[in-house]
Amino acid sequence: MIEEANSVRQNVARWMGEEKLERRFLVPNSKVPSLYCLPKIHKNPVAMRPISSNICAPTEKLAAWLVEEMKMYPISHGKSVKNSVELVGNLKHVELRRGEILVSFDVTALFPSIPVKDALNSLQSHLERNRVPLNQINAYLLVAGACMNQNFFSFRGKFYKQTFGLSMGNKLSPLLAEAFMSDLEAELSKHKLFPRVWWRYVDDIFAVVKERYLQQTLDMLNARHRTIKFTVEKENEGQLPFLDLLVSKTTDNQLKFAIYRKPTSTDRYITSDSNHYGAQKQAAFHSMAHRLFNIPMEKEDFVAERKRIHSAAEMNGYVLRSSSGIEVQSLTAEGNQSYVHNADARPLLYRNIGQHIRLAAEKYPNNEALVSCHESKRFSFSDVLEKVDRLASSLHLLGLEKGDRVGIWAPNCSAYYLTTLAISRAGMIAVGINPALQLPEVEYAMNKVQIKALVTIESYRTQKYYEALCQLMPELAESSPGKLKSSKVPSLKMVIVDTESKKLPGTMTLNDMLQMASEEEISKIESLQPGISPDSGAALLFTSGTTGQPKAALLSHFGLVNNGMHSANRLELDCKPHRICLQVPLFHVFGMSLGLMASFNYGSALVFPSAGFQAIASLKAIVEEKCTMIYGTPTMFVDLLNEVQKDSKKLPPLDFALIGASSCSPNLILEVKEGLGVREVLAGYGMTEASGATFTSGRGDKTEVALSTVGKLMEHFEAKVIDLEGNTVPFGTPGELCLRGYGTMLGYWEEEQKTKEIIGADHWLKTGDQFVLSQNGYGTVVGRIKEVIIRGGENVYPKEIEDILNTHPHLLEAYCIGVPDERLVEEICAFVRVKETAPKGAIDLDEIKQFCQGKLANFKIPRHLRIVEHFPKTTSGKIQKFKLLEMFMNENKV
Repeated sequence: MIEEANSVRQNVARWMGEEKLERRFLVPNSKVPSLYCLPKIHKNPVAMRPISSNICAPTEKLAAWLVEEMKMYPISHGKSVKNSVELVGNLKHVELRRGEILVSFDVTALFPSIPVKDALNSLQSHLERNRVPLNQINAYLLVAGACMNQNFFSFRGKFYKQTFGLSMGNKLSPLLAEAFMSDLEAELSKHKLFPRVWWRYVDDIFAVVKERYLQQTLDMLNARHRTIKFTVEKENEGQLPFLDLLVSKTTDNQLKFAIYRKPTSTDRYITSDSNHYGAQKQAAFHSMAHRLFNIPMEKEDFVAERKRIHSAAEMNGYVLRSSSGIEVQSLTAEGNQSYVHNADARPLLYRNIGQHIRLAAEKYPNNEALVSCHESKRFSFSDVLEKVDRLASSLHLLGLEKGDRVGIWAPNCSAYYLTTLAISRAGMIAVGINPALQLPEVEYAMNKVQIKALVTIESYRTQKYYEALCQLMPELAESSPGKLKSSKVPSLKMVIVDTESKKLPGTMTLNDMLQMASEEEISKIESLQPGISPDSGAALLFTSGTTGQPKAALLSHFGLVNNGMHSANRLELDCKPHRICLQVPLFHVFGMSLGLMASFNYGSALVFPSAGFQAIASLKAIVEEKCTMIYGTPTMFVDLLNEVQKDSKKLPPLDFALIGASSCSPNLILEVKEGLGVREVLAGYGMTEASGATFTSGRGDKTEVALSTVGKLMEHFEAKVIDLEGNTVPFGTPGELCLRGYGTMLGYWEEEQKTKEIIGADHWLKTGDQFVLSQNGYGTVVGRIKEVIIRGGENVYPKEIEDILNTHPHLLEAYCIGVPDERLVEEICAFVRVKETAPKGAIDLDEIKQFCQGKLANFKIPRHLRIVEHFPKTTSGKIQKFKLLEMFMNENKV
């Protein structure tokens, strides 16, 4: 056994190209696994589950290595779930049909019933489907075979060998069992009797079947494989216990859920006075709280479960730190600190964007990936991969290299979509440039990050991009394509224009790029992917510039892929083929992460209604493209509602509306739900420097959550709230929000000092936002720290006033700033947009003051009022309050 393990270690280290790595797989003082048993106390009579402990086995580290490697190629075909919360997300929209019942199937003794050879064949097939190189597949199978076939164990001083099936206790067994079951289910699903609803957790399956076909269905399942046998349990009086859920039928053929515990449950957990680590002691209660707030249930069931958690906590010696029962803490000072870590059982994906694209194209080849309405263009995911690889290959042929920066100066269009993905597949860094920037700003952006190539379009609205570039760089029109030498932008060598008209001097067209590479050269792009580290830079996004000169944040493949993955799960993109009306720009992290990256996880379609935001175009796209979701900023939704109300337009129902990029008033959220016919409005909070969303409404959350919070902390992120001295404040206390996690940017491009100002040596990222954090992981934005108005020594948060003003029947939107005052140092000025339907003269300062009376303390009521037709804002929709201050100062000559 030890000799074979040594041989495998040597072969794998040699395949990895570094024989020194062999020691990584060496297990000091290795020994033969020992057999022990765990009692199944819920069985009568009590049965024993035999487990072979592989701790310190000769192949232990080889197995652990392969499990880690396989995270690059996750095994999933859409029929399995990772926990009961995910199961509920898949079941909550199920409608039962006449004659259908709830059943659970169970595979008898799953692991020891799976032939090792069949499991290895399934693993090989899975790797081949993922286009893993043959020598790599052989190395993986060598390790898996050695780990599975060396099934020796000791029991009571004697040695034995398991002669059939996967070993209980081996780290590889769950992975191999999942590969095997995925293949088996793929075969079963082709049969006409296969249940239309089927979700599996390891060896337990929840299904909905026609009652009269139940026995035939069971017979069909048991006939498919010689060693795999299913048993079945039927619902009882419309209820079925499954995992930790009690699933029940409702009178309107829906499903409802409650928490289920087996009769043998004792509520005994690790007690508070044990010597375990704090995190271990509280893990059970954290899990119960997570389940309580993530599984939708009726109020009486929620209250009963919360009482059960209270009771269990007290029984085990813990003290509750919140009346809501959200968190259960032992009696320690640390228990009340504003700190939350949203640990999650789902592992992070260690893959680059190029691999992410390829997996989506394989899983959803025929799904529409992009619909660009204003261009009349449509691409499936397989189309996208084909065009992206053509462009990526052409970038290399033009002399660009791994790590080079390629700029994209354009609004939302197919050229932006395809080239940003091609740049990632080529191993280069995509640089998003705001299409509204003027020449000095574009010159600054290109020189800031030393762009080598620029992709643009000919014109958009009043902006004529090629003419502007010729004005900035007169050398362009006289240069050969790809050989630009500019004194103003020395790094720039080539300009690529997406144009259907004549070829512009000094440039190449996007169509030229699509035709440039040979099939052989295009095929090489896939072989580049293993050499593009997920930890390397993928995109440079400029901060919005709401407070001054923008900085370029470098985001990694790892951060963007995982933020997209977790956002997709939060937004329930896995529940059906969603079509997302994307109003926000791709050069903004909202559009790139929650739009572009999230769409690849479950084959969702992105719909561009227009190049830049136009309310009429968005409404048209919703109707004609049958959109199910819509993304936008608060200002965009204000304009959409205004347009709907003008002509009393009727829209088809939308599942979700996601409002982000800046703070949103509760009144607007309710108006969006009612006025646009949205089932649920979701809140979100994020920042460029964190790769996208860091808080969003929890999976299954109702609109009411968005009225008072920006949602729940994203999975695998930590959050804390600190005071001015850097001390963590108690839960519920305002302070500066700090974040830490996989999405933290790699840094501001060539601005080490500014990077250090925002990211400490402890890797905490300071957001600059005043924030309140709750123990359940939900948070509320109070406002920007720099925007706090200090009026006569009183701290006033603009958002509080804005939320009140936005409920005024004649106002579209309102924003407040602090302006200079001789006596109080700062006073409050409200800037407002008035509805077109408002009577002339209906809004003045007296009306605003009177409206605020009784709703705000006197010191919070605005003293100044300015009525504007439009707010100065970034293209991503953020209000530029520093420009509002400039307007006030210029007007008053302060």
